[in-house]
Amino acid sequence: MTDSTLSGGAQTSGRGSKLFGKLGNLRVGTKILSAVIVASIGMAVITFVSILNLSDLRDGQQSINDKALEPALAHSEVESAYLNARILSLVDEWIATSDGPEHEAFLAATDAMDAALDRIDSVAYNQALRDAAAQLRDAWGNYEQILNDPAYIGAARAGDRAAFNEIRATQVTPQVKLIQGALDDIDRVIDSAAVSQLAEAESAFSSSRTVLLVSAGIALLCSIALALVASRAVTRPLNDVSKVLDALAEGDLTKRVQVSSKDEVGAMAASLNKATDSMKQTVTAISTGVVSLESSAQELSMVANQVAASAEETSAQAGV
Repeated sequence: MTDSTLSGGAQTSGRGSKLFGKLGNLRVGTKILSAVIVASIGMAVITFVSILNLSDLRDGQQSINDKALEPALAHSEVESAYLNARILSLVDEWIATSDGPEHEAFLAATDAMDAALDRIDSVAYNQALRDAAAQLRDAWGNYEQILNDPAYIGAARAGDRAAFNEIRATQVTPQVKLIQGALDDIDRVIDSAAVSQLAEAESAFSSSRTVLLVSAGIALLCSIALALVASRAVTRPLNDVSKVLDALAEGDLTKRVQVSSKDEVGAMAASLNKATDSMKQTVTAISTGVVSLESSAQELSMVANQVAASAEETSAQAGV
């Protein structure tokens, strides 16, 4: 009977077969460790990408703080200081009769306004905001100069409504309109920046999520692919070994395992092939001995028959 060889599945050609052959020659523990290493690398890549995305999100938060939150707070402080200064200026103009506590309170309010203007200058991050802040400072400077004009204060404290109203209508009111216009311009710039920063933050979040999902998917696919290759490199030779052992159990000594790897499974297959060959040689030798013994027995039987025939013939002659 011709010996038949069991192969671990269809053989592939090209780079795939070379790669599979190299993996097949690795020890079983190395195959398992390789799958674990690939999975670990995948997790490391995902962690690294997550850290980068968190860094981008942190930068986005800082940008929102610098371009929206801080300017909005500064704008709020300017409006509050401006309204407070206006109220205290009216108190100083109509209630005070001299440069007393009321006038000191007004001067403190103007100092607070100057500090608020310095604050908004410090957070002005683009030219539009800087231009609006400069316009506000100029209008406030003119407004403050008019309120501190002795003619204006004197008319208010003297009760000269005609002179007071004329100065307010011709000088104070135009500056108030300029101040309010500058405040509105600052508010529009801040609102526009807030909308833009929010859109950028949403875009950054969407991009980060996409990159993270893609990285996780690639890492998962690589891990699964290597696990399948490693599993195939182990299970297929084991299946072939199992088939040869089943054939041996049924008395078939013609099956062999095709040894194509140098790992533990390949060594076990080679040992099984050697054991099968040795067993076949032993069985063949026994069979040959049995045949020779049968031939000798037949010859002895023929000799015995011949001796018996000769004895009978001799006995017959003696009786005669």
